[in-house]
Amino acid sequence: MAECDEALARDPSLSGAWNARGIASLKSGGSLSQTEHFFQEATRRRPDFALAWFNLADLYQKKGEIQNMRLALAKAEAAIY
Repeated sequence: MAECDEALARDPSLSGAWNARGIASLKSGGSLSQTEHFFQEATRRRPDFALAWFNLADLYQKKGEIQNMRLALAKAEAAIY
Protein backbone atom coordinates (compact mmCIF):
# COMPACT_ATOMS: atom_id res chain seq x y z
CA MET A 1 0.00 0.00 0.00
CA ALA A 2 2.84 2.37 0.76
CA GLU A 3 4.08 2.18 -2.84
CA CYS A 4 0.63 3.16 -4.14
CA ASP A 5 0.38 6.02 -1.67
CA GLU A 6 3.82 7.29 -2.71
CA ALA A 7 2.95 7.06 -6.41
CA LEU A 8 -0.34 8.89 -5.84
CA ALA A 9 1.41 11.58 -3.81
CA ARG A 10 3.71 12.21 -6.78
CA ASP A 11 1.02 11.94 -9.45
CA PRO A 12 -2.64 11.67 -8.40
CA SER A 13 -3.72 11.08 -12.01
CA LEU A 14 -2.34 7.50 -11.99
CA SER A 15 -5.51 5.47 -12.43
CA GLY A 16 -3.61 2.20 -12.09
CA ALA A 17 -2.30 3.24 -8.69
CA TRP A 18 -5.84 4.13 -7.54
CA ASN A 19 -7.03 0.71 -8.67
CA ALA A 20 -4.10 -1.05 -6.99
CA ARG A 21 -4.78 0.92 -3.81
CA GLY A 22 -8.39 -0.28 -3.89
CA ILE A 23 -7.30 -3.89 -4.31
CA ALA A 24 -4.82 -3.56 -1.44
CA SER A 25 -7.49 -1.96 0.73
CA LEU A 26 -9.94 -4.74 -0.02
CA LYS A 27 -7.39 -7.48 0.67
CA SER A 28 -6.25 -5.91 3.93
CA GLY A 29 -9.77 -5.52 5.28
CA GLY A 30 -9.98 -1.77 4.76
CA SER A 31 -13.30 -0.01 4.98
CA LEU A 32 -15.58 -0.69 2.05
CA SER A 33 -16.39 3.01 1.65
CA GLN A 34 -12.69 3.89 1.44
CA THR A 35 -12.11 1.04 -1.00
CA GLU A 36 -15.04 2.30 -3.08
CA HIS A 37 -13.42 5.73 -3.17
CA PHE A 38 -10.19 4.27 -4.57
CA PHE A 39 -11.97 2.38 -7.37
CA GLN A 40 -14.15 5.39 -8.16
CA GLU A 41 -11.06 7.57 -8.47
CA ALA A 42 -9.53 5.03 -10.87
CA THR A 43 -12.64 5.05 -13.08
CA ARG A 44 -13.07 8.83 -12.85
CA ARG A 45 -9.52 9.42 -14.01
CA ARG A 46 -9.73 6.77 -16.74
CA PRO A 47 -13.33 6.03 -17.75
CA ASP A 48 -12.25 3.22 -20.09
CA PHE A 49 -10.45 1.28 -17.32
CA ALA A 50 -12.40 -2.00 -17.53
CA LEU A 51 -10.54 -3.70 -14.68
CA ALA A 52 -11.28 -0.85 -12.27
CA TRP A 53 -14.98 -0.94 -13.28
CA PHE A 54 -15.00 -4.70 -12.66
CA ASN A 55 -13.36 -4.24 -9.26
CA LEU A 56 -15.93 -1.58 -8.40
CA ALA A 57 -18.73 -3.96 -9.47
CA ASP A 58 -17.24 -6.68 -7.26
CA LEU A 59 -17.16 -4.27 -4.34
CA TYR A 60 -20.79 -3.26 -4.92
CA GLN A 61 -21.74 -6.94 -4.93
CA LYS A 62 -19.99 -7.37 -1.56
CA LYS A 63 -21.93 -4.37 -0.23
CA GLY A 64 -25.22 -5.75 -1.58
CA GLU A 65 -25.66 -2.80 -3.95
CA ILE A 66 -26.93 -4.84 -6.87
CA GLN A 67 -28.11 -1.95 -9.05
CA ASN A 68 -24.72 -0.21 -8.72
CA MET A 69 -23.02 -3.55 -9.43
CA ARG A 70 -24.97 -3.93 -12.67
CA LEU A 71 -24.14 -0.40 -13.76
CA ALA A 72 -20.42 -0.90 -13.06
CA LEU A 73 -20.44 -4.22 -14.93
CA ALA A 74 -22.08 -2.54 -17.92
CA LYS A 75 -19.35 0.12 -17.88
CA ALA A 76 -16.67 -2.57 -17.64
CA GLU A 77 -18.14 -4.33 -20.64
CA ALA A 78 -18.44 -1.08 -22.61
CA ALA A 79 -14.79 -0.30 -21.86
CA ILE A 80 -13.73 -3.63 -23.31
CA TYR A 81 -15.54 -3.15 -26.61
